Amino acid sequence: MTTTDKNKLTTLNLNGTYINAKPGQTIIQAAMDHGVYIPYLCYHPGLDPYGACRMCVVETEVNGRKSIQASCTTPVTDGMIVTSTQDDIKDLRQGIMDLLITEHPHGCLTCHRIELCGPQDVCQRHVSVTDRCTTCPKNERCELKDTIRSTELDMRTPLTYNRRNLPIHSDDPFYDRDYNLCIVCVRCVRVCDEVRVDNALTLKQRSGIAIVGTASGNSLLESGCEFCGACIDMCPTGALVERDYKWEKMEKKATTVCSNCPVGCQLISESNKFNKVIRLIGDLAGEANQGQTCMRGKFAYDYVNEKKLNSVYKNNEKISYEEGLKELSSLIKKFDRKSIEIFGSPRSTNEDLYLSKVLFKDNLGIENLSLLADNDREIFESLISATGNSTGKGNLPILKNTDNILLTLGNPSEMQNIVAMYAKQAARSGKKLIVIDPRETEMTRYSSNWIRIQPEDIFKLINAISKIIIDQAKEAPETVNYPNLDLSIAEFSSYDALKIAKEIGVEEQEIKDLANILISGDTSFIFGTDLLDSKIEKNKYLSSLLNLYHLTGNTNSEKSSLIPLINGANQIGAMYMGFDKNLDGIDRLSKNKIENNNPEFCLIFEDGANPNMIEDNDAINNAKIKVLFTNKNKYKDKDFDLIFPVTDFSTRSGTYINIENRIQYTDSSIAPKGDTKEVWQIINDLSRELKIDEINFKSKKEVFGSLAKNIKGFSLIDYDNLKKESLIINNDIDPAFINQDYSSDESISDIRLYEGRVLIKDSENIEVINNEGMNEVNINTKIEMSDDILEKFGIKEGALVTLISESDRREIKGEVTILDNLRNSISITNLFGEMAIEMQNSNDKDWSMRIPKLNYKIIDNIKKG
Repeated sequence: MTTTDKNKLTTLNLNGTYINAKPGQTIIQAAMDHGVYIPYLCYHPGLDPYGACRMCVVETEVNGRKSIQASCTTPVTDGMIVTSTQDDIKDLRQGIMDLLITEHPHGCLTCHRIELCGPQDVCQRHVSVTDRCTTCPKNERCELKDTIRSTELDMRTPLTYNRRNLPIHSDDPFYDRDYNLCIVCVRCVRVCDEVRVDNALTLKQRSGIAIVGTASGNSLLESGCEFCGACIDMCPTGALVERDYKWEKMEKKATTVCSNCPVGCQLISESNKFNKVIRLIGDLAGEANQGQTCMRGKFAYDYVNEKKLNSVYKNNEKISYEEGLKELSSLIKKFDRKSIEIFGSPRSTNEDLYLSKVLFKDNLGIENLSLLADNDREIFESLISATGNSTGKGNLPILKNTDNILLTLGNPSEMQNIVAMYAKQAARSGKKLIVIDPRETEMTRYSSNWIRIQPEDIFKLINAISKIIIDQAKEAPETVNYPNLDLSIAEFSSYDALKIAKEIGVEEQEIKDLANILISGDTSFIFGTDLLDSKIEKNKYLSSLLNLYHLTGNTNSEKSSLIPLINGANQIGAMYMGFDKNLDGIDRLSKNKIENNNPEFCLIFEDGANPNMIEDNDAINNAKIKVLFTNKNKYKDKDFDLIFPVTDFSTRSGTYINIENRIQYTDSSIAPKGDTKEVWQIINDLSRELKIDEINFKSKKEVFGSLAKNIKGFSLIDYDNLKKESLIINNDIDPAFINQDYSSDESISDIRLYEGRVLIKDSENIEVINNEGMNEVNINTKIEMSDDILEKFGIKEGALVTLISESDRREIKGEVTILDNLRNSISITNLFGEMAIEMQNSNDKDWSMRIPKLNYKIIDNIKKG
């Protein structure tokens, strides 16, 4: 098919009106594009056509031949005549619906009073309370009800409803499953397979009847569920629903952006009449996430519904907002600029961060600004050196179509989940997924090549790959013009593949195979710095990785992405705004580098920070004066001199920038109470108190207008248009090889324990235990040990041992198996479901920031038995 054919529109006659359809569209898709409703149940825009329910049948006529077709599976052809409203088609749909509702309570669905009845009204039809629509958690948002209305089903149906009498599953984390309400549209099974690539749900047969169930075992904890909530959002009935606020009715909704990680998923936030957020649903219009969410984005939101601080407090005493501003202004004037440190919130909007930077850095001369997120300084600095800016490139959905993916030292399946979803989709379609990481994670299960070596050895492997590419003269031709190529080639010269293979415990042929894969197509690089502690080791690893990115010709490729696995929701936005002590923007290192000092006065914007970053922060703990900006009530009795209430995501609006450089608008449907204000408003009012006239804005739009004039790449962005659609900021790439000294080599003497985590463990005995109504898992732990440790301690495979780690006062018992490749190392792999239970039971409602990271631990002793 030529390009012209691909772009040519198809014309069809739909119910007497000629419409145009895009190439490859089905009848129902073309109808939807033109506002014509055809009833359906199993169809969903985010899934492949399936044709299970047959509710969408239409009559088609092609070349004079008429037939009845499912409109969700039938592609449009030129000149096709489609009729969806004639009586015989309506009768056919009614007959199909009669059959379908024999396994779903329908006493209310076929009643003329369905819009009039309330949950406490006496039913004239004597429908069982548990079978009534008014007591269903999906009442008023039920697609089955809408479809029945459109089919104009009679008040009486000739077929009897046969209740399945299945138990309701409310014993797994986060959501309930009532398969008595299931219509077997298979949407949940399909989204789990087609989109999430998890296969945690499947069709089962019970007593000759097909029903949905877990793919493995009886609990979601052992079936490979990642609790992303995709099945819930897909379900057209009340069979799958969120447990929290299960019965709540939505009164208002807003399009918002998730602020739990930097992927920037677009969500629909629903709130009730009490101004509580009751539900978050993945928005199909979201370009980064395409309607998907993760466990953190779907369920870790209830902290916004807790009792909040709505007033300013000084030493635990309530004061007015104006008094608070005067007190804060006085404190700022009292302290030397070098003795003040500002800790920003990773959930703050661009408007908040920009105005904070303008006040504190530009006007008051306070250089010590940092974000309460993981220290990714080396990532940003290396990106500036290699590409001219600190933000990476490419968009997330193209990951599933890239030829190869290289993932190093990151755990995106838990920390940046949608990135992992696209990578899994690519792997399933036959693309190469190379994972370099000593830990067993969900991504290693989908990898075509898993290189399991010490993190400090990764730069050696990468440089050996680069050396092979150069020796074969396969480097991208454009790299001849990149600065420092000659210096990098000189560094690579000492990285002989055979020598490196022996040194790091990898086969020489495997290194050569990796080189051939990386030069055989477009490769997206996804990288973090997990497990590396020192600045030297991080720089060696990042330099080698980014140099390889250039050599393989991906720098200017539109089909490859460069994705840094950072953790702060708007950490990229902070870089753009210059809210950083080491960077003055995305492309400029600060001239006045400030290392950690001992500030006397700290201002802390805590929203979105791991609580340990505040509680265990020496700079904060040792400061004489501490001012906190939060709405969390738990901080009121803590050691803070002044507390200002600020908005959270439920009451905040503004713009974010995600890890693909996508700027998008987040909105809210709930108004803040009392003295609670957005950060930019407090900064604006504080500037007035400090008599700084240049900061005087009346609206968020005015703030954005100012930043658009002063921040590179923002001048053409229309603020009002961002409320309708997001925009990727395309930065110019200025490629260069990084000249790095690779000579120093830090030896590893301690025994390391690498902890991994996966969704499903096929080979191990997992016991599901019901404890006070909730499922828990009991796992027979397998402890993988390298040969040198087995020899040193005289341990044999199959022995029972106890690992002792003094650093976190922990003992781990399990059965020994042999760990290949890694030296002086131990590995255990936990189950994701264990962590899901821990998060559900957490006392901290903002548990998204408490996801336990997979860091290594030092093992001090190993006991036999």
